[in-house]
Amino acid sequence: MHLILIRHGESHHTVRGIASSERGCLGLTDHGRGQVDALRTRFAGEQRRVDTLLSSTADRARQTAELLHPAFGTDTIVADRDLCELRLGQGDGLPRAKFKARFGSFDLVAAPNQPICPDGESWNDFRNRVHNMLNTLAATYQGKTVVAVTHAGFIVVAFMILFAIPRPGTGTRIDPDFTSVTEWEHDDTTNIWRLVRFNDTAHLRLKTT
Repeated sequence: MHLILIRHGESHHTVRGIASSERGCLGLTDHGRGQVDALRTRFAGEQRRVDTLLSSTADRARQTAELLHPAFGTDTIVADRDLCELRLGQGDGLPRAKFKARFGSFDLVAAPNQPICPDGESWNDFRNRVHNMLNTLAATYQGKTVVAVTHAGFIVVAFMILFAIPRPGTGTRIDPDFTSVTEWEHDDTTNIWRLVRFNDTAHLRLKTT
């Protein structure tokens, strides 16, 4: 299986400083739509066969998938909540300053099992969800090419899980860009994942030249 993870385009919540996982999502900015248009043009030129197009249920990811869909020729877009960002519970949709004032800091190293806020996920909840999703995709789509429109957090956690990095806080940072392409290859016989590319944004560089 080839798993192509795409981060959504620039979103209103990021520009406005709003904490958002799913409910508080305000969708893509015009600039974000332009980023997705550039990626769609790139994929259309590559004419790569894609068997399934997945998307998180957050509006920014759903809109990204809808704009990309014509380049792939898949019948439908399959929405899956397990592709969403860390779930923020009662803090979803709050300005980041209000979120911090109301719920404090989220120390995922010292308290990995503590929810980020009421009704939200803990760091370990998030890791387990991403891990389970990767296993489900590998089992469901053997021999297929799958594109999944998701979020920076999902891409980062997938990277950590597949390379067995136990926790963040090592003095380094992985930060996927908007509409970046990260591709994994899963060997169905050995159950080994291989990183093909990470944070590929060549379409954005071409757009600006």
